[in-house]
Amino acid sequence: MCAPTTLNLNNNDTPPETRRVIIAGAGPSGLLLQALLHRRNKSPNARVNYDVTMIESRPDLGQLDKEELKAYRSWMIGLAGHGLE
Repeated sequence: MCAPTTLNLNNNDTPPETRRVIIAGAGPSGLLLQALLHRRNKSPNARVNYDVTMIESRPDLGQLDKEELKAYRSWMIGLAGHGLE
C-alpha cells in the first residue's frame, strides 16, 4: 500500500476528506486492510479518513458451538501494534 497522504506544507487547515470503503471478506487480507486503514485514520496529518464497512458471508463464527464450528475454516489472527509499525 502507498504511504499515508499528508497535509500540504502551506498550513491549509481544511478538514480531512472522508472516503467510504467496503471490504468483502473478513479473511486474513480483509482484516489486515481494515487494520491499516484504521491506523491511517489515527494519523494527525491525514488528508483522508476512511469509513470502513466489512462484509462477511459466513455467520459469526464466535457464536457457533464446537460441532458447528467444524464445518468452517477460521483464521486465528492477533494483530499487535509492533507488526504495523
